[in-house]
Amino acid sequence: MDFNTDYVRQQIKDETLQDLLIKSRTKNVYTPVRYEGKTYWCLDDLAQDTETKARARAIRDMSIAMIIAMISVMGLLYMSAQYIL
Repeated sequence: MDFNTDYVRQQIKDETLQDLLIKSRTKNVYTPVRYEGKTYWCLDDLAQDTETKARARAIRDMSIAMIIAMISVMGLLYMSAQYIL
């Protein structure tokens, strides 16, 4: 039981959710935790939800960086073409 509690503390930064998930683990009976309109049955559900959010955030950030890089390259090519001609 201590290992699971320590794992929850390490993986979750929100203290309220940490406490709710730890309190739901009593006497080998798992009860659902309702937090911010979502129901979590175990740490795996929370990990999957967090992974999905992180993946979406990473894709969005990479897309923004790629768009900025493409615009910069196009601008540099345009400026070099003007300089050459």
